[in-house]
Amino acid sequence: NKTTNKQTNKQTSITMSNSIAIQLNNAAIDALYVGDIEKGFKILSHTFFDSIRNRHKLHRLTMDGDKGSSSLEFSIQDCSQELSRRLSLSPAATQGSHSFLCLNFLRMEIPRDSEGRERVDQLCSCAVAWALGYNLSIVYALVGFQRGGSTHGTTLMKKALRTLLPIKRQIMLQKSNSPFWTNLKLSILNNYICILRECGTMDVKPSVLAMQELLAKSRSHLDPMDVKKFYLSIQFMDVFTCIAAAA
Repeated sequence: NKTTNKQTNKQTSITMSNSIAIQLNNAAIDALYVGDIEKGFKILSHTFFDSIRNRHKLHRLTMDGDKGSSSLEFSIQDCSQELSRRLSLSPAATQGSHSFLCLNFLRMEIPRDSEGRERVDQLCSCAVAWALGYNLSIVYALVGFQRGGSTHGTTLMKKALRTLLPIKRQIMLQKSNSPFWTNLKLSILNNYICILRECGTMDVKPSVLAMQELLAKSRSHLDPMDVKKFYLSIQFMDVFTCIAAAA
């Protein structure tokens, strides 16, 4: 009986479907939207690591529908209102970069019909895992900023960097110039710079320049409030870079 229970538990831990992972991701975003960092962190970390553990069994990234292939639908949710307040109230939070961390999280939508959900579940979990990882990297950074310069805070920042880096490489190769993908690229570059600053291991200037160039090319297609937010972040990062170089 004990052997059977162990086998059952093992099977349960490796059979999370894409549609369930998406629902958990969105539940985590709902928690983060109201400022519940701990709940969002627990859900995202569990779901992300389960998702990457099972990837590449069947590497399909598109769904075959009546009209050919269609991608999963993603949308951006700004959770900055409550999360920024929580971070500012943390006595250990480091000053500076945390004020410019971009708190744009990714939601994913799944078809409501059972046939559509089945098609989603046939996709390689890579189609979902990258979005989970992107969201988790932000939460790692959030909690890292809350912990200030402590050993735990530094460890979380390094985890944020390791999680975000492969996603950054993947997304920056995305050719679409739509407002969604441009906003996501800017958010990733912005957070990459913030995290690098805290880790202090690499020169942030190339990433600042890349963010400046992308924003200059795409500002006419973006929401004016997003443009203002990213420009303020660039100005802060650029000033910091100049001060660091002088030092």
